[in-house]
Amino acid sequence: PAVEMKMKADGLDPKILDMNPDGPSPNQAKSEASKAPLILLKDDPKYAKYFKMLSMHLPRPAVEMKMKADGLDPKILDMNPDGPSPNQAKSEASKAPLILLKDDPKYAKYFKMLS
Repeated sequence: PAVEMKMKADGLDPKILDMNPDGPSPNQAKSEASKAPLILLKDDPKYAKYFKMLSMHLPRPAVEMKMKADGLDPKILDMNPDGPSPNQAKSEASKAPLILLKDDPKYAKYFKMLS
């Protein structure tokens, strides 16, 4: 109760304390990459030519060999071409490190009071 009162006095919502402290902070700023439009796998410049080869009815083993020769994993062809590109997911994760609720500077002192 004392921690909740301190949070209210500081103008913060004490319901934050009911959240998982090891979960992501709601205070975390959204990365600019997440605001960017979603790149579909078939439209990703890295993979587009291979999906085009398949649409032109080239044999799949030939497309897989070309991907291997170019240093790419042919398992990409098994993924949904209308799904998000794995390149985009990696870039989003590297740009915005996850801030845990208990480590968020805005709330850390309150979780420390509870422990």
